Amino acid sequence: MTFRWNLKLLKLKCDSYLKHILSLKMNSCYSIILYFYYLIILLLSPFNKKAKRWITGRKKWESELEKKIKKGENWIWFHCSSLGEFEDSCEVFFKIQTEYPTNRTILTVFSPSAFEVLKQSGLFDIIFYLPLDTKANAKAFIEIVKPQLVLFSRSELWLNILVELQARKIPLFLISLKLNNKSNFLKWPFRKFYRNCFKTFDVIYCQNLETQKLLIAYFNVSTTLITGNTRFERIYNQSQSKITFPDIENFVLDSFVIVYGSSLPKDEKFFLKTYDSLKKLNLKWIIVPHEIEKSIIAKKLNSRNVIHFSKIKELHQFHDILIIDSVGILKHIYQYAHIAIIGGGFDKIGIHNIIEPAVYGNQIAFGPNHKNYDEAIQLLNLGGAIIYKNNEELKRIIQSKALNPENIALRETIKLFVKSNTMNSFKIVESIRAKLIK
Repeated sequence: MTFRWNLKLLKLKCDSYLKHILSLKMNSCYSIILYFYYLIILLLSPFNKKAKRWITGRKKWESELEKKIKKGENWIWFHCSSLGEFEDSCEVFFKIQTEYPTNRTILTVFSPSAFEVLKQSGLFDIIFYLPLDTKANAKAFIEIVKPQLVLFSRSELWLNILVELQARKIPLFLISLKLNNKSNFLKWPFRKFYRNCFKTFDVIYCQNLETQKLLIAYFNVSTTLITGNTRFERIYNQSQSKITFPDIENFVLDSFVIVYGSSLPKDEKFFLKTYDSLKKLNLKWIIVPHEIEKSIIAKKLNSRNVIHFSKIKELHQFHDILIIDSVGILKHIYQYAHIAIIGGGFDKIGIHNIIEPAVYGNQIAFGPNHKNYDEAIQLLNLGGAIIYKNNEELKRIIQSKALNPENIALRETIKLFVKSNTMNSFKIVESIRAKLIK
């Protein structure tokens, strides 16, 4: 039997047990959940590569960390959960490194996938797994590193670590937090637990006004600052690298190009119906499934029309659908789009990243589950985004774009929207600098 388990999903599932046992003493309850979580991953580790990496990456962590830390060094500690959260906060991390060049930096991550991608990057002096957040581990980790400054990303709230940092009066900041009125943070019995976590930070940098208001109303936390979404700058900077794909350029030629980014099976069902009805137009489709193994497109369509990126050298003129089966290049592929369709809008997860296509000035279409995304609302107000609810609406959107001259002014407006939001990380660094000087 093969086990497939998403560790982030496991973390969320374990969090849900708080509803049943948080009536116990909080610290005892938190410890029970942590050890229960560890036990599940340990049991899964013989069957699941990701779980195995999670366990083996944390073995003998104290002695491994002590080998890397020398006495007398001054350390700054950055932490994020996943690769996505790293992308959200890394521009702040990089600027802090520049701001304090004599300090060494350690980045800790929670997920094995983030560690595997970043471990050889050379971006930080040490890249390390975050130990399980027991009281003993929290004290040991902080005693070894002795950080002078600590930055956590988004919703990474580990009570024992945070309390230990606060007790030692080490400057502690939370970057790019975003809450809404449906967040589990706000629900009983979570609220009391998260209040204790939020109160440990010197400043919490919020993506929007709603987050700031909720922190005040539910947690009585007022040491906040609205600094926007720091992901804008990361995506803008990556777009300036001018990475191109000659084989994809050979595929699209002079056709009208639709890039379907992070598509899920529900999104792809709309595509399948729309594709057949638009065959008469000179369209080329680039599909980037959120999970290639779950994609239904290649299974449902005539393989004569479909080619995978891994076999792009076999390209023929009759191929009009390119399926990207390579990870990490979607953000660059949007440069070839005339319109971008974004997946997730028909699932509970909500729409995926829309800043990546917007940086190239693409008008974007997505499903109705988008309301928790500020950039989606802003682009809708600018005319840079369109909502579709069924395949007929999607068909009309594509037809209108394909049969009419390109709106150059709109493309420039969308680009300007992204560029105007690229100073958010500077605001955070300036605030941290001012706080440390006091």
